[in-house]
Amino acid sequence: MLKFNKAIAFNKESLDFIEFYLRQNDKPDQPVGLDIIGATSKFFFKNNQQQYLKQRGAQEVLKLIHLLFDFCLELDLDNAPEFLKKLNIKVNGIIERQPAVKHHNQLRPAIFKLFDLEKYDFIIRNSEATEFKELLEFCYSLDAFLSVAKSARTYNLSFPVFNASASKSIEIRGIFIFLLKSL
Repeated sequence: MLKFNKAIAFNKESLDFIEFYLRQNDKPDQPVGLDIIGATSKFFFKNNQQQYLKQRGAQEVLKLIHLLFDFCLELDLDNAPEFLKKLNIKVNGIIERQPAVKHHNQLRPAIFKLFDLEKYDFIIRNSEATEFKELLEFCYSLDAFLSVAKSARTYNLSFPVFNASASKSIEIRGIFIFLLKSL
């Protein structure tokens, strides 16, 4: 990953909130006319914790899709590691399967229109729930990989090289533990 010089900054609070949102046990049903009107009017006239969770959760998930989509657009996929190719497939798969998400990704509105919240909540926590959970795992792994790469670059570290040999010996050259002070 060091070769690519691509950076992506994840908001840890947002990722935590998304995980909490996706773990909710009540899976929303497909929104239909009167249900949408009832749920939307409840949200505007009687804003409660559940509605807040839905609104912020859906907004954070869609912001994450925007972030990952933009990151993947900058990748040279011909030379990218397999992990990043899979991430690109996952992000673009969600966008292509869900026209509403594709539309939102193109427009990137700051707030939801009147009936959008129920629609996005259904997509995120029902029809694409597994995909979004897997996408979150990709984010955690990517964050860890980038941290290792940044540390390697900052401290001029390299990974060990293992050579096949008939002798069962270990030869160590130029090793130090940068986290410990000199003994």
